[in-house]
Amino acid sequence: MLADAGVNLLHALVTLTFLAHRAYLMVDAVGLTLWRMLVTHRHLLEWVTASDAQRTLGNAPLDYLKRMWQATAFSIAVALALAVWKPEAALLAAPFLIAWALSPAVAYLLSKPYVPEMYTVTEEDRLYLRRTARKSWRYFKEFVGRRDRWLAPDNFQEDPKGALAHRTSPTNLSLLLLSTLSAHDLGYITLSDLVARIDRTLLSMEKLELYNGHFYNWYDTLTGKPLPPNYISTVDSGNLAGHLLALKNGCAELLHTPLFSPAILKGLRDLTELIGNELEMLRKEGSARGRGGGGAGTPADVRLIPE
Repeated sequence: MLADAGVNLLHALVTLTFLAHRAYLMVDAVGLTLWRMLVTHRHLLEWVTASDAQRTLGNAPLDYLKRMWQATAFSIAVALALAVWKPEAALLAAPFLIAWALSPAVAYLLSKPYVPEMYTVTEEDRLYLRRTARKSWRYFKEFVGRRDRWLAPDNFQEDPKGALAHRTSPTNLSLLLLSTLSAHDLGYITLSDLVARIDRTLLSMEKLELYNGHFYNWYDTLTGKPLPPNYISTVDSGNLAGHLLALKNGCAELLHTPLFSPAILKGLRDLTELIGNELEMLRKEGSARGRGGGGAGTPADVRLIPE
């Protein structure tokens, strides 16, 4: 809440700083419009797009002063007038006049390109990301197989009991293909496994019914038939097209990589670390059951660990 209040306060201060300049722009626009409509009757449709105007404007401090000098001149004129005719009001008006006079400088500072702070990825971060990637790949390794025609089921529901959603979409297929390629890059599957998996998925996709070249939004992974109501999603089609282009480029790079990649060793390390973490968790759970009088865990209590 305090952060939002700070942002709103800062926004109000910036709006106040540019108040004189915005007032000039409005008066100029209204005056020019009335002059052309009532007097000259010329250039009534003349206008400049924002993109064209942006290309003609510079980004140096002097460029902002040239565009916003009216606000500075107005604030100086008002300050002089108050000093001569009403000095007691000058102190109250000073914050506003100073802000308006400095508005070109403020505009320049706010328009400077934002250079984000570079975050250095630590070794701990890399290990966390790789473990997360290995867990994510396990979903596809576990559930994408012959029964579902090598298509990616939509989701797996863990509670209240395990249930696999035997339906897929173009976006699911997109993620399956790139996840398979990524699994190879991270050392989780071999090159032959990668080729076999992608080939089987693409062959199944070729057998799916299309509508004017578009995949339907949902298919039954057990039968390969579209799920009613039949409709297409251009968003999903766009996702699939982009992922297929990325897959094509990724596969082309494989021609220039060694058959045995050092990534395999890193993939094995990720797997052994996950197995170790899971076994440690099971050991702690077993100790807790033992202290509670429940005895050691039965085989039914043991959860699946990454393969």
